[in-house]
Amino acid sequence: MVSFDFKIDKIYYFYFLANSEMDKKERNRLLNELEEKELEEFRSNLPFNEKYFPKLFDFVDQKLNATNCKNNYTFTTAFCNKHNLDIEKLKTWLMNDDNCCACDCEVLNLVDAFQYLIPKKKIVISKSKNTSQRLSNLTTDFGFQIDIVETPWQLKEITKNKEVNYVFQLGKKEGHIASLLNVSDITKFYNDDFLKSDYSIQTELNYDLEFILLRENYKNFEYTTVKTKRWAPIFIYFKPVDSNNWVLRLYTESSRINGDLKEFYKILDHIK
Repeated sequence: MVSFDFKIDKIYYFYFLANSEMDKKERNRLLNELEEKELEEFRSNLPFNEKYFPKLFDFVDQKLNATNCKNNYTFTTAFCNKHNLDIEKLKTWLMNDDNCCACDCEVLNLVDAFQYLIPKKKIVISKSKNTSQRLSNLTTDFGFQIDIVETPWQLKEITKNKEVNYVFQLGKKEGHIASLLNVSDITKFYNDDFLKSDYSIQTELNYDLEFILLRENYKNFEYTTVKTKRWAPIFIYFKPVDSNNWVLRLYTESSRINGDLKEFYKILDHIK
Protein backbone atom coordinates (compact mmCIF):
# COMPACT_ATOMS: atom_id res chain seq x y z
CA MET A 1 0.00 0.00 0.00
CA VAL A 2 1.45 3.37 -1.02
CA SER A 3 1.16 6.07 1.63
CA PHE A 4 1.13 9.73 0.63
CA ASP A 5 -0.15 13.17 1.55
CA PHE A 6 -3.07 13.46 -0.85
CA LYS A 7 -3.06 17.26 -1.23
CA ILE A 8 0.69 17.57 -1.69
CA ASP A 9 1.69 14.44 -3.54
CA LYS A 10 -1.26 13.48 -5.76
CA ILE A 11 0.33 14.90 -8.93
CA TYR A 12 3.54 13.00 -8.31
CA TYR A 13 1.57 9.86 -7.46
CA PHE A 14 -0.38 10.11 -10.72
CA TYR A 15 2.92 10.47 -12.56
CA PHE A 16 4.44 7.54 -10.68
CA LEU A 17 1.50 5.26 -11.52
CA ALA A 18 1.28 6.34 -15.15
CA ASN A 19 4.97 5.63 -15.73
CA SER A 20 5.47 2.58 -13.53
CA GLU A 21 6.03 -0.92 -14.88
CA MET A 22 3.45 -2.53 -12.60
CA ASP A 23 0.64 -4.67 -13.99
CA LYS A 24 -1.72 -2.56 -16.10
CA LYS A 25 -4.83 -3.77 -14.30
CA GLU A 26 -3.30 -2.98 -10.90
CA ARG A 27 -2.14 0.45 -12.12
CA ASN A 28 -5.64 1.28 -13.38
CA ARG A 29 -7.12 0.12 -10.08
CA LEU A 30 -4.84 2.45 -8.12
CA LEU A 31 -5.52 5.34 -10.48
CA ASN A 32 -9.27 4.82 -10.05
CA GLU A 33 -8.85 4.75 -6.28
CA LEU A 34 -6.93 8.01 -6.41
CA GLU A 35 -9.57 9.68 -8.56
CA GLU A 36 -12.29 8.48 -6.20
CA LYS A 37 -10.38 9.86 -3.21
CA GLU A 38 -9.93 13.20 -4.99
CA LEU A 39 -13.67 13.39 -5.69
CA GLU A 40 -14.46 12.39 -2.10
CA GLU A 41 -12.25 15.19 -0.80
CA PHE A 42 -13.82 17.69 -3.23
CA ARG A 43 -17.35 16.79 -2.13
CA SER A 44 -16.49 16.88 1.57
CA ASN A 45 -15.20 20.46 1.26
CA LEU A 46 -18.22 21.90 -0.52
CA PRO A 47 -19.78 24.87 1.33
CA PHE A 48 -23.30 23.46 0.99
CA ASN A 49 -25.22 20.58 -0.57
CA GLU A 50 -23.96 19.81 -4.07
CA LYS A 51 -27.50 19.69 -5.45
CA TYR A 52 -27.61 23.51 -5.38
CA PHE A 53 -24.64 24.02 -7.69
CA PRO A 54 -26.34 23.17 -11.03
CA LYS A 55 -29.14 25.56 -10.01
CA LEU A 56 -26.58 28.21 -9.06
CA PHE A 57 -24.86 27.89 -12.45
CA ASP A 58 -28.20 28.17 -14.26
CA PHE A 59 -29.20 31.23 -12.25
CA VAL A 60 -25.88 33.06 -12.73
CA ASP A 61 -25.72 32.12 -16.42
CA GLN A 62 -29.21 33.48 -17.08
CA LYS A 63 -28.37 36.74 -15.32
CA LEU A 64 -25.11 37.15 -17.23
CA ASN A 65 -26.92 36.56 -20.51
CA ALA A 66 -28.92 39.69 -19.73
CA THR A 67 -26.16 41.90 -18.34
CA ASN A 68 -22.39 42.05 -17.99
CA CYS A 69 -20.52 40.70 -14.98
CA LYS A 70 -20.07 43.38 -12.33
CA ASN A 71 -16.75 41.85 -11.23
CA ASN A 72 -18.25 40.77 -7.94
CA TYR A 73 -20.69 38.17 -6.56
CA THR A 74 -23.91 40.11 -7.20
CA PHE A 75 -25.87 37.24 -8.75
CA THR A 76 -24.21 34.51 -6.69
CA THR A 77 -25.22 36.42 -3.55
CA ALA A 78 -28.78 36.82 -4.83
CA PHE A 79 -29.02 33.08 -5.40
CA CYS A 80 -27.74 32.29 -1.91
CA ASN A 81 -30.18 34.74 -0.34
CA LYS A 82 -33.03 33.17 -2.29
CA HIS A 83 -32.17 29.68 -1.04
CA ASN A 84 -30.99 30.63 2.47
CA LEU A 85 -27.41 29.51 1.78
CA ASP A 86 -24.31 30.84 3.55
CA ILE A 87 -22.81 33.29 1.05
CA GLU A 88 -19.72 34.00 3.19
CA LYS A 89 -18.89 30.33 3.40
CA LEU A 90 -19.37 30.04 -0.35
CA LYS A 91 -17.11 33.05 -1.02
CA THR A 92 -14.34 31.53 1.07
CA TRP A 93 -14.61 28.31 -0.92
CA LEU A 94 -14.75 30.13 -4.27
CA MET A 95 -11.62 32.16 -3.52
CA ASN A 96 -9.45 29.29 -2.27
CA ASP A 97 -6.34 28.30 -4.22
CA ASP A 98 -8.11 25.44 -6.03
CA ASN A 99 -10.98 27.51 -7.43
CA CYS A 100 -9.78 31.15 -7.68
CA CYS A 101 -13.23 32.50 -8.57
CA ALA A 102 -13.48 36.21 -7.78
CA CYS A 103 -16.74 37.12 -9.54
CA ASP A 104 -19.96 35.78 -11.04
CA CYS A 105 -18.55 34.96 -14.48
CA GLU A 106 -15.66 33.03 -12.93
CA VAL A 107 -18.14 30.99 -10.88
CA LEU A 108 -19.27 29.45 -14.19
CA ASN A 109 -15.74 28.12 -14.68
CA LEU A 110 -16.60 25.48 -12.07
CA VAL A 111 -19.32 23.82 -14.13
CA ASP A 112 -17.03 21.01 -15.30
CA ALA A 113 -16.07 20.20 -11.71
CA PHE A 114 -19.65 19.02 -11.13
CA GLN A 115 -19.93 16.74 -14.17
CA TYR A 116 -19.94 13.80 -11.77
CA LEU A 117 -23.57 14.71 -11.00
CA ILE A 118 -24.56 13.60 -14.51
CA PRO A 119 -26.40 10.27 -14.43
CA LYS A 120 -23.87 7.71 -15.58
CA LYS A 121 -24.62 6.07 -18.87
CA LYS A 122 -21.91 4.49 -20.94
CA ILE A 123 -22.68 4.19 -24.60
CA VAL A 124 -21.29 0.70 -24.98
CA ILE A 125 -21.97 -2.38 -26.99
CA SER A 126 -23.62 -5.03 -24.86
CA LYS A 127 -21.74 -8.31 -24.89
CA SER A 128 -24.77 -10.45 -24.15
CA LYS A 129 -26.13 -12.29 -27.19
CA ASN A 130 -23.90 -10.20 -29.45
CA THR A 131 -21.42 -11.23 -32.07
CA SER A 132 -18.74 -8.80 -33.08
CA GLN A 133 -16.08 -8.83 -35.73
CA ARG A 134 -13.51 -6.27 -36.73
CA LEU A 135 -13.50 -5.10 -40.34
CA SER A 136 -10.77 -3.46 -42.39
CA ASN A 137 -13.23 -2.06 -44.98
CA LEU A 138 -16.95 -1.91 -45.63
CA THR A 139 -19.39 -1.57 -48.51
CA THR A 140 -23.12 -1.55 -47.74
CA ASP A 141 -26.23 -1.87 -49.89
CA PHE A 142 -27.30 1.65 -48.83
CA GLY A 143 -24.32 3.38 -50.44
CA PHE A 144 -21.72 3.60 -47.68
CA GLN A 145 -18.19 2.61 -48.67
CA ILE A 146 -14.85 2.87 -46.92
CA ASP A 147 -11.71 1.06 -48.05
CA ILE A 148 -9.29 1.95 -45.23
CA VAL A 149 -9.80 2.43 -41.49
CA GLU A 150 -6.84 4.28 -40.01
CA THR A 151 -5.70 3.81 -36.44
CA PRO A 152 -6.63 4.60 -33.72
CA TRP A 153 -10.08 3.81 -35.15
CA GLN A 154 -11.55 0.33 -35.35
CA LEU A 155 -14.51 -0.63 -37.53
CA LYS A 156 -16.78 -3.27 -36.00
CA GLU A 157 -19.76 -5.20 -37.28
CA ILE A 158 -22.12 -5.92 -34.38
CA THR A 159 -24.89 -8.46 -34.77
CA LYS A 160 -27.62 -8.61 -32.13
CA ASN A 161 -30.84 -10.54 -32.57
CA LYS A 162 -30.06 -10.86 -36.30
CA GLU A 163 -29.80 -7.07 -36.62
CA VAL A 164 -26.47 -5.86 -38.02
CA ASN A 165 -24.96 -2.53 -36.97
CA TYR A 166 -21.66 -0.89 -37.82
CA VAL A 167 -19.67 1.29 -35.44
CA PHE A 168 -16.33 3.06 -35.53
CA GLN A 169 -14.63 2.83 -32.15
CA LEU A 170 -11.81 5.14 -31.08
CA GLY A 171 -9.09 2.79 -29.84
CA LYS A 172 -10.26 0.77 -26.86
CA LYS A 173 -12.53 3.50 -25.51
CA GLU A 174 -15.91 1.88 -26.08
CA GLY A 175 -17.79 4.99 -24.97
CA HIS A 176 -16.41 7.08 -27.82
CA ILE A 177 -17.93 5.68 -30.97
CA ALA A 178 -19.46 6.71 -34.27
CA SER A 179 -22.52 4.77 -35.33
CA LEU A 180 -23.42 4.28 -38.99
CA LEU A 181 -27.16 4.94 -39.35
CA ASN A 182 -29.13 3.77 -42.37
CA VAL A 183 -31.90 6.38 -42.62
CA SER A 184 -35.21 6.35 -44.44
CA ASP A 185 -36.12 9.99 -43.76
CA ILE A 186 -33.09 12.27 -43.97
CA THR A 187 -35.18 15.40 -43.31
CA LYS A 188 -35.36 14.65 -39.58
CA PHE A 189 -31.62 15.26 -39.30
CA TYR A 190 -32.33 18.87 -40.29
CA ASN A 191 -35.00 19.10 -37.58
CA ASP A 192 -33.75 20.67 -34.34
CA ASP A 193 -36.45 19.03 -32.23
CA PHE A 194 -35.53 15.57 -33.52
CA LEU A 195 -31.84 16.10 -32.79
CA LYS A 196 -32.56 17.38 -29.28
CA SER A 197 -34.82 14.42 -28.63
CA ASP A 198 -32.19 11.98 -29.90
CA TYR A 199 -29.62 13.61 -27.57
CA SER A 200 -31.93 13.10 -24.58
CA ILE A 201 -32.63 9.48 -25.53
CA GLN A 202 -28.97 8.61 -26.02
CA THR A 203 -27.76 10.31 -22.81
CA GLU A 204 -30.86 9.79 -20.62
CA LEU A 205 -30.55 13.45 -19.63
CA ASN A 206 -33.86 15.27 -19.39
CA TYR A 207 -33.26 18.33 -17.23
CA ASP A 208 -31.18 21.53 -17.34
CA LEU A 209 -30.90 21.08 -21.11
CA GLU A 210 -30.01 24.37 -22.74
CA PHE A 211 -29.13 23.18 -26.21
CA ILE A 212 -26.58 24.58 -28.61
CA LEU A 213 -26.75 23.39 -32.24
CA LEU A 214 -23.98 24.23 -34.68
CA ARG A 215 -24.11 23.44 -38.41
CA GLU A 216 -20.82 23.29 -40.29
CA ASN A 217 -19.13 21.65 -43.27
CA TYR A 218 -16.06 19.50 -43.79
CA LYS A 219 -15.09 18.74 -47.39
CA ASN A 220 -17.92 16.63 -48.84
CA PHE A 221 -19.85 16.48 -45.57
CA GLU A 222 -22.24 18.68 -43.69
CA TYR A 223 -22.53 18.10 -39.99
CA THR A 224 -24.52 19.26 -36.98
CA THR A 225 -23.08 19.42 -33.47
CA VAL A 226 -25.59 18.99 -30.66
CA LYS A 227 -24.45 19.93 -27.17
CA THR A 228 -25.68 21.70 -24.05
CA LYS A 229 -24.27 24.47 -21.88
CA ARG A 230 -24.37 22.27 -18.81
CA TRP A 231 -23.43 18.69 -19.64
CA ALA A 232 -20.36 17.01 -21.12
CA PRO A 233 -21.89 14.65 -23.76
CA ILE A 234 -21.84 15.87 -27.36
CA PHE A 235 -23.26 14.25 -30.50
CA ILE A 236 -22.18 15.20 -34.01
CA TYR A 237 -24.22 14.06 -37.04
CA PHE A 238 -22.33 13.78 -40.33
CA LYS A 239 -24.18 13.57 -43.65
CA PRO A 240 -22.57 13.33 -47.09
CA VAL A 241 -23.78 16.09 -49.39
CA ASP A 242 -24.29 13.62 -52.25
CA SER A 243 -26.31 10.99 -50.36
CA ASN A 244 -29.50 10.92 -48.29
CA ASN A 245 -29.22 7.28 -47.25
CA TRP A 246 -26.92 7.34 -44.25
CA VAL A 247 -25.58 9.42 -41.37
CA LEU A 248 -22.65 8.93 -39.02
CA ARG A 249 -23.42 9.88 -35.42
CA LEU A 250 -20.26 10.58 -33.41
CA TYR A 251 -20.36 10.58 -29.62
CA THR A 252 -17.75 12.64 -27.76
CA GLU A 253 -17.50 14.94 -24.74
CA SER A 254 -16.73 18.61 -24.17
CA SER A 255 -13.27 17.90 -22.78
CA ARG A 256 -12.15 15.90 -25.84
CA ILE A 257 -14.24 17.11 -28.77
CA ASN A 258 -11.38 18.85 -30.60
CA GLY A 259 -9.12 15.82 -30.47
CA ASP A 260 -11.88 13.35 -31.36
CA LEU A 261 -13.06 15.49 -34.25
CA LYS A 262 -9.54 15.77 -35.62
CA GLU A 263 -9.18 11.98 -35.47
CA PHE A 264 -12.62 11.43 -37.02
CA TYR A 265 -11.64 13.42 -40.08
CA LYS A 266 -9.38 10.44 -40.86
CA ILE A 267 -12.53 8.32 -41.25
CA LEU A 268 -14.31 10.90 -43.39
CA ASP A 269 -11.30 11.28 -45.68
CA HIS A 270 -11.46 7.60 -46.68
CA ILE A 271 -15.21 7.38 -47.32
CA LYS A 272 -16.00 6.99 -51.00
